[in-house]
Amino acid sequence: MTLKVWKEQGEGVHHFFPSMCSKEDFEALLPGLEAPGMPIIQGGTIDGLIEYYYIDTRDYLSGVTTEIVILLCDDWKEKMFSSEKEAWVLCG
Repeated sequence: MTLKVWKEQGEGVHHFFPSMCSKEDFEALLPGLEAPGMPIIQGGTIDGLIEYYYIDTRDYLSGVTTEIVILLCDDWKEKMFSSEKEAWVLCG
């Protein structure tokens, strides 16, 4: 993004989060993402509850990065958030 565009339009959407999947599904999906140029550009784990990965889909989705979340335990939402209202931030 050029400085001129940023000054006129702001940062815009950084990433969106359409996908929760299992570790097995993600590992099976990853080669199909990396082959056409959509590698993992960042990732991590939050408190052993979820793993998250940002996939570089910017060339395919007009500059937007895609986030994929892998759930590591069944009660992750209860452990991660104090209420359903707070969980909405991540889960919609």
